[in-house]
Amino acid sequence: MSGAVATHEAEPGPADLGDRLTAAGLRATPARIRILAATVAARMPAAAEQIFRRLQAERTPIGIATVYRVLNELSSAGLLQRGWIPGHTGARAVYSPRMEPSAADAATHRLVCGRCGHSIPFADTGLPERVRRAAGLSEQTGRLTIVAECLGCRPACPSRIGKRPDQMTRDGRGSPEHPCSGQSLPGAPRR
Repeated sequence: MSGAVATHEAEPGPADLGDRLTAAGLRATPARIRILAATVAARMPAAAEQIFRRLQAERTPIGIATVYRVLNELSSAGLLQRGWIPGHTGARAVYSPRMEPSAADAATHRLVCGRCGHSIPFADTGLPERVRRAAGLSEQTGRLTIVAECLGCRPACPSRIGKRPDQMTRDGRGSPEHPCSGQSLPGAPRR
């Protein structure tokens, strides 16, 4: 075979999730099962607020405080991986399932878009060691999360930064005063 084939595993059911909770030393309560299931179904790292909104859309009667508490419990028990991405008011925690830890899983790092949260896993077993040496840090194992803007979120020019689509010119570029819009700046000499 010349390339890798992507396969989609079936999402674990409540009984499977209950077994995983029990194996991790936690009681399989309905709240824990629902929150773990919502995190697995998210398919990318999700913040507590995103998980809460998903549960509300499913008409699950769980409060936001319960979501935060259970996410911390699941992370401490090793069922979830907690990462951090920049938010509007500082860093925010995002959670992704760590359902079947393996040597390959430990070598999987993530590229995460700081705007939309899109996440792409990648493997480079030597990367943590190179980063550790370059920074002069002590030996540490674990995954790395690199936060940047994905191509879909990255502005075409500096004048688009922080602007909503309705604030753009018709061609999708920034303000008319910016050179990227194709128009001259006021007072600029004509060429």
